[in-house]
Amino acid sequence: ALSVVTLGKMCLQHEEQAKRIIPALSRLLSATTHPAIKNNILFTLTDMCVRYATLVDPLMDRVTACLRDPHPQVHRTALTLLISLLQEDYLKLKGSFFYRILQVCRNRKLLLISC
Repeated sequence: ALSVVTLGKMCLQHEEQAKRIIPALSRLLSATTHPAIKNNILFTLTDMCVRYATLVDPLMDRVTACLRDPHPQVHRTALTLLISLLQEDYLKLKGSFFYRILQVCRNRKLLLISC
């Protein structure tokens, strides 16, 4: 999990490395089941989105898929980071991203009502 953060910090300094590492992080995000690794990938991709928006934008579907992760910490982190990117205008609320956010809000409302 720590190596993901280290790679991310290196990529913030070198765009050529970022072009190679970002797709690998995206694949790892889909493949791993470890919540700590997923959280660190989410933080790293969020940092990359601020710096290299065009590189990360095609991968946002995989990031938004974390909103349905079975681990509460992963989907909480994904929601927090995505909303932060929205507030800072690094992301636009459109397409499947919009519907995934609505789905999470709807599911949260149902959970609150059932409690």
